[in-house]
Amino acid sequence: MGQQLCDGKCHLWPIGGNGITVHIKSSTSLLRLPDIPGPDEEIGGIAFFQRAAYSEHVTVQMRIPDDIQIVISAGEQPLAQMLAALTFVTSEKNSFHFVFGPSDAHGNIRVSRAQILAEAQKDREFFLMDYAELESAWTGSLVVTPMNREATSRARSAFQRFEPHYRYRENYKEDLDVADAALAQIPNTKLTASVLCSSTENIRIETLAVTAT
Repeated sequence: MGQQLCDGKCHLWPIGGNGITVHIKSSTSLLRLPDIPGPDEEIGGIAFFQRAAYSEHVTVQMRIPDDIQIVISAGEQPLAQMLAALTFVTSEKNSFHFVFGPSDAHGNIRVSRAQILAEAQKDREFFLMDYAELESAWTGSLVVTPMNREATSRARSAFQRFEPHYRYRENYKEDLDVADAALAQIPNTKLTASVLCSSTENIRIETLAVTAT
């Protein structure tokens, strides 16, 4: 992945670490960026970049993990046929909300970076003014929530509204129906999610517990 430091003229320097890009859009005097080599000066592991005075703004681009593994459970019991809602919190425009699943017999849902980026691109194409580019705007915060019957009901309503125009993934409606039927069999059960991801970046993952019905 291309990596750069940019002060408006787009100077290119390599930056170590999993495709992180630091965009220096402007600075007032001296910016202190830990662990980033640069052309100006490095003291004690801190790289200093001196640039023309504009205004302060530094952003770090976060890379979506290559692999996210989710386990949906009720207590110690993994649950099959469940769906998970993933929210990627962004620093501009709307956060991204995706639905993945269903879980297998061991409660597992596995999501790839390619799947996430494909869903994000569909949202950007359909809701033209509502979303920024995901990896440019993502804060590194991810919220994962098992979908209960209230959530599947809302998702079905949205499907009925947008399905003539939006490209839902294959079997999406069927997955909602199957999950809803399974949830109806476990009323008042607390659903939880555990999450592992492949990234070594500073990603913050929050999981929310819900009641099945």
